[in-house]
Amino acid sequence: MTMYATTERDGSAVTVVRASGDLVCLRCPLIPGRDVYSRFTAADIPTMLDHLDFHQILGQHVPPATFLRLRTEHADNFEKGPR
Repeated sequence: MTMYATTERDGSAVTVVRASGDLVCLRCPLIPGRDVYSRFTAADIPTMLDHLDFHQILGQHVPPATFLRLRTEHADNFEKGPR
């Protein structure tokens, strides 16, 4: 599992991880119910970046390093070409 942002380490409003190939926003405040099972799952990086933009629009802190790391990973994947 890859960690992109955590509430404990980064002071982030969200926890973002890559699990089983998908990007997941755990305990996502944007998902109704807001319990331990509330999560947003994205199959690709651009979708997760859009999701994290919504968090910022609502004033929720997402560390700039999270965006940078996801964009860098996306650029690296793009340069590798189709799988």
